[in-house]
Amino acid sequence: MNLVLFYHAINQVSGAAKVYTQMASHWAEQGHSVTFVSHYGLPEALYPISPKVKIKTAGIIKKYVPNKFIRNILSPTIIPALYAVIKQERPDLLIINNAPYYGLLYATILSKFTKTPFIIWKHAGHYMTSSPMYKAARRLCFPQADAIVLLTDGDEKHALKLNPNCFNIRNPAEHRDDEDANELNVYIGDSNTALFVGRLAEQKSLDHLLNAWKKAISRIPHWKLLIVGDGEKRKALESLTKQLSISSSVSFAGAVDDVRSYYRKASFFVMSSMHEGLPVALIEAAANGLPLISYNCPYGPAVVIEHDKNGLLVENGNIEELSKAIVNMAVSDEKRKAFSCASMLKSNEFSIENISKQWSSVFDFVLSRKKSASA
Repeated sequence: MNLVLFYHAINQVSGAAKVYTQMASHWAEQGHSVTFVSHYGLPEALYPISPKVKIKTAGIIKKYVPNKFIRNILSPTIIPALYAVIKQERPDLLIINNAPYYGLLYATILSKFTKTPFIIWKHAGHYMTSSPMYKAARRLCFPQADAIVLLTDGDEKHALKLNPNCFNIRNPAEHRDDEDANELNVYIGDSNTALFVGRLAEQKSLDHLLNAWKKAISRIPHWKLLIVGDGEKRKALESLTKQLSISSSVSFAGAVDDVRSYYRKASFFVMSSMHEGLPVALIEAAANGLPLISYNCPYGPAVVIEHDKNGLLVENGNIEELSKAIVNMAVSDEKRKAFSCASMLKSNEFSIENISKQWSSVFDFVLSRKKSASA
């Protein structure tokens, strides 16, 4: 099968970019022809990707453009390049990321113009802040798609209002490959370290985590909170850490190349997002045998965390309860051991083999509809 994936920034740090490169690599290694088209940036991936995947850049700017206004102005330059790729590759299917609005809009129009079946892959959660332009593009484009792939049941309910052909497929996880993981004798850490991994952005509500840590640290004075990742909120969060007088127990590692080593050394994983799609870091933490703590926000965390089995789900936005959950996890070695094994078992649901089978069902559905329509 010939696949073209259209995504806005293959060489930028994000969970979505990581998932797209994982799936592109998997499909290419399975024998499919895969072309990855990025809106901007150099034709290279930030995350490991199979050499069998062809990478191209649609825009005339060969570097990432951080300013959204400039990206919007430059966006029409994407159209001829994407059209050329479609004409050259003649894909059986075009897979389109759901955002930004202009990528969704241009790809939908070109798909219809070239009569190429297309799937919209909606990685962001429903409650992600959306511009009026994106909302308009979604209302226009979603009904036109041959299928829409979403991450959770909650997101699917919203999308069904625009298109009946919705499929719920999780993000894949990279699993541990060491002997301990195979025996479920997972290292759960004597490091006394709680770990967060992700973008330091507004959505992650890390001010909640820091305030919860402030409340917890008097009960667990020998514990540390390690924050791995970078983003626009880093300076503000570092400043808040000083204001709360918790700098001695909180560290910011920034962006790292080998995030696995941090999962393996931590004692448990904690996040405080007020809304999510399906957080890749949470799935990765489970796959590395970490007990989990998260706000029970819409919609992703409850997909990964089974409360009181492999982690703790906390009332969304409740800092006091988040603090209690952190203490509860830190003081109980037995709880962490039990949750660790349960996380490893739960993560099997997110193996790339299982996820790939679900995608194959979507491919078959779309191509069978095309065949029926042309008969």
